[in-house]
Amino acid sequence: MSVLALVPVAGLLVCVVLHVLAARLAPAKIADLVIGVAGGGLLVVQVAWAAGQGPSLPVWLATYFLLAYCYVVGFFNLSESARRIRLLIELSQAPGHAMTLDEILTAYNARMVVEARLRRLVGAGFLVERGGRYWIGNRAGLWIARGLAALAPLLAPQRRR
Repeated sequence: MSVLALVPVAGLLVCVVLHVLAARLAPAKIADLVIGVAGGGLLVVQVAWAAGQGPSLPVWLATYFLLAYCYVVGFFNLSESARRIRLLIELSQAPGHAMTLDEILTAYNARMVVEARLRRLVGAGFLVERGGRYWIGNRAGLWIARGLAALAPLLAPQRRR
């Protein structure tokens, strides 16, 4: 096996490192993720060009972007699991390791979840808040959401009942 076959993996490593560095410099911005993914992709293109591997570039890029997708959705996006994790921690720290539904809803309610998400969207520039009303700010977030919504049936088909 040629070492060059590992170029997409190297691209993923660059993606992760750039994402972490950019997140430290500009927290709560989607730009850190874009910087990471773009930087890793740029490495793949540069290595293919420098190594004279132009014909391999489409396969390398496809492999890289699949790896980057797995990182973004499968690893970085673990925040979707954060609610379940937080609920388990809340229960483990409660007296007797148990809570009633009312206690759980008081400790962790939907309003708190929505407010946290709105703060992140405003912080990232995807929403703008004026006078208690929210508008779409940077349309990139909307494009990303629409793209993911379009891919969702392909990536996670709904089970039939």
